[in-house]
Amino acid sequence: MSWMEKDLALCCTTMQKQVVHWNKVAGNEQRDLEVLQTCQSALVREELGELVEAYHNKDRGEFIKELCDALVVSLYEWHLHSKDLAIAIHQDSPQRGLALCMSTVEACLEEQNTIGVLPLLVRAFEIANADMGKAWKAVMDNNYSKFIGSWEISRLEMSLEKKHPHARLDRVDGYSVLKDPETGKVLKPYGYQKLTNMREY
Repeated sequence: MSWMEKDLALCCTTMQKQVVHWNKVAGNEQRDLEVLQTCQSALVREELGELVEAYHNKDRGEFIKELCDALVVSLYEWHLHSKDLAIAIHQDSPQRGLALCMSTVEACLEEQNTIGVLPLLVRAFEIANADMGKAWKAVMDNNYSKFIGSWEISRLEMSLEKKHPHARLDRVDGYSVLKDPETGKVLKPYGYQKLTNMREY
């Protein structure tokens, strides 16, 4: 039994909570909801395009990575529209294979129906026959590497100022993020192997 098949509902719920927390710390929930929904839809379309490209290139490793990336942005879009995650988990037919699943993803992309794509991604996640738990962890570790624990700030401040002297430091939920003051984009000054074992990114 695959990682996803053991408890699909629990896995998807856990993933969505992680994505919502990541966006909260990044400060996205402070933005106007309608603007945020529009921006998130654009992000979903971008990730779906990369997913479709990886699928047609028959690049399995890249496909798994892009599938996880698409899930990250799609789960947050679903959250922004207050849609029931259980619908995404159970809506799609269990008989749908990956080829049909991906052709429907392409149709949704062409129609810019980004909300309708999450059940398809969940199905693709379930049938990809890979260690999706490991792949998902890699994606989320990459996202969380943008955050700096408050306990690390004091010894990193001088280095951060040298690397990003014009960035602003935002603190949320015990984490800090560096943001470009003009675009608001979260900067990634460090990558973490562990929170206590850092290497410069």
